[in-house]
Amino acid sequence: AQLAIEMALLSASRHWVVAFNSLCALASVNHYHFHAYYSNGDLPTANWPTKRIAGDLCELTDYPAKVLALQMRGSTESLARDVYRVTSTLVEMDTAHNLMMLRGKPLNPDESGEVLRVLIYPRKKFFGAKEMRFFNVAAVELSGHLVFYGTQDQFQEMTDEAASQALEEATVVESDMDRIRRRLAAEFIV
Repeated sequence: AQLAIEMALLSASRHWVVAFNSLCALASVNHYHFHAYYSNGDLPTANWPTKRIAGDLCELTDYPAKVLALQMRGSTESLARDVYRVTSTLVEMDTAHNLMMLRGKPLNPDESGEVLRVLIYPRKKFFGAKEMRFFNVAAVELSGHLVFYGTQDQFQEMTDEAASQALEEATVVESDMDRIRRRLAAEFIV
């Protein structure tokens, strides 16, 4: 995680993002790798409101997908340890996940400025080969950048509601998210 965090900080542009898809979370090949690119603007999750779960761990509120959130407060090492605590807990709980690092508003609404946000999406497991549907829901799409593979007509027919539903259906159900919150709250009690 530390290497990816340092990679996310390489560019001065707030539109430089770094993404990761775990196994069973639409990883395109059977090894770990990160995706990095410049978005053409702020992704919705860069500035989406949050609420605190415990310690520095938050979650996005009223977003279609379930999203855990951390931000850089000190060193890259301390943020990497927090990312590891979340992702290793998800692995222990047999929960696939996607991850996005991007610059945005601080997680605490009383703070101002710009921070590096790390967003972690606990998700339902996906097995088998990726189908090239309208769009596949992985880290980039969960963060609000829909990479569309359909025809022009299909694109014109896509609605915000259908896209939101796809994001919601990709992440864990609320009862599983409650278990994840409780387990991580114990990890992040200050």
